[in-house]
Amino acid sequence: MKALVVDDCIDTRLKVKSALSPYVVFEAENLSCARGILKDTPDLDIIILDVGLPDGSGIDFCEELAISSVLERTPLLIISGHDQLGDRLAGLHAGADDYLTKPFHSSELRARVEAVLRRYSPKNDDIRIDEFVIEPSKLKVTKIVGGQSQELVLTPTEFKLFYTLIRHPEQVFTREELVKHIWSIGISIESRGIDSHICHLRSKLGSDGSKVQSVYGKGYKYASKHD
Repeated sequence: MKALVVDDCIDTRLKVKSALSPYVVFEAENLSCARGILKDTPDLDIIILDVGLPDGSGIDFCEELAISSVLERTPLLIISGHDQLGDRLAGLHAGADDYLTKPFHSSELRARVEAVLRRYSPKNDDIRIDEFVIEPSKLKVTKIVGGQSQELVLTPTEFKLFYTLIRHPEQVFTREELVKHIWSIGISIESRGIDSHICHLRSKLGSDGSKVQSVYGKGYKYASKHD
């Protein structure tokens, strides 16, 4: 996932980046910088912006983005210190999909981002990577070999681990990143607990278990056969 956070406060930008880790988060301190990023990176998954910016209004920027032919399907989430009902309604009427007031908890920001993205997900979100067909809405993985299909019986946790790794071939995730990504809200688990889930996942993948690789001193990655 790729996100853009537009806020003139560096502490807020860093907090957003931390909350959305390990996603790619671009930073802009004003609208001019944001427009430059949007020009070079039009395929963002979500835009998070403040209302009061040095060179303009985040509300006006929302309206601008909402009618953009390129960005009309890109979700918008406002984060603002203005918490009056009128402020929230103005943001939502301008095209924002959600409105979160400052100060906010990182876990709530992540939950709201994920909720917005789920609403924007296509109904048919099946993907094919290597010989695997993945159906996120059903937590289902099917392996296709020689025209024959075999469904892998994974627990929800094993599915989320596999889905996280396979969507980003060759990207190394630390144990802490995997914990945060899979159990982002309200769950506490030791990062070493990931090792046990990885072991079970490899076993269920059979001969493909070797593609879920350990990276010494760092964490885990999925090694695609195309790389």
